[in-house]
Amino acid sequence: MKPIALKHTLVLLAVFASAVATADPDKTGAISVPANQIVGLWSTRAMVGPCGGPQPVQIRNTLLFQAGGTVVDNPRSPPAGNAGYQRNQGLGTWKYDAANKTFSLHLQFDNFVNGVYEGYSTVDRTIVLSEDASVASGPVTSSRYLENGTLISAVCGSATSVRL
Repeated sequence: MKPIALKHTLVLLAVFASAVATADPDKTGAISVPANQIVGLWSTRAMVGPCGGPQPVQIRNTLLFQAGGTVVDNPRSPPAGNAGYQRNQGLGTWKYDAANKTFSLHLQFDNFVNGVYEGYSTVDRTIVLSEDASVASGPVTSSRYLENGTLISAVCGSATSVRL
């Protein structure tokens, strides 16, 4: 996608996301229920590292939560120190736990090293929304697998997303 086309797409998504965030059925068609508070476009920063150790690596992405429980992840930069590493967009699902007023997220995306498919990664988050539903934060774990499903690494940390 050309940079201008991508910019226009992100602007349209942002407009859509802000409209759905209000969950006014008369204006957006979105049903006004607690689960739909997460629907919209979010800019995310996560700090991850070895589980139980320091969290020195910053990850950035953009998440689009859609009504009904699907989410699209657009990476904004590869992890620091991973020359030759690339990944594609992540696709996943989200769920709302009404009893705890939390959301859970599960994503998966493919990994490439120097343009060659290496395997895939999964990301799992528990998300708590701020009272005004403009900030989403909580713990995150990610696992990286070879093509055959062999686990090669796992990281833990925390992530904060801000509504765009």
